[in-house]
Amino acid sequence: MNQLPFNKPGKFWRGNLHTHSTCSDGTKTPEQVCAFYRSMGYDFLSITDHFMRQFEYPITDTTPFRTADFTTILGAELHAGHTSIGELWHVLAVGLPEDFAPNLPDEDGPA
Repeated sequence: MNQLPFNKPGKFWRGNLHTHSTCSDGTKTPEQVCAFYRSMGYDFLSITDHFMRQFEYPITDTTPFRTADFTTILGAELHAGHTSIGELWHVLAVGLPEDFAPNLPDEDGPA
């Protein structure tokens, strides 16, 4: 890249769309994670914990940690299962509703 994009006119926000908390396999509580990123000058954060049965399908509620200069976006790391060649796929879903639910046992996607 010949020119840094941040040298151009405009407003740039610093954020992270993928991190975990103690709601899945992270080591810090959601409050601690938000406080850390806010203290490091981030403008936004999405805690995308593993949306799996073993963690009780968390959509980590970070709304209490929003401030005038720091926002959070609800999200999760969805596990799409194994492909026909055995690969495990993960998909980041950012902007989920608080009541996002796992599929029912009899629901299935395209083959």
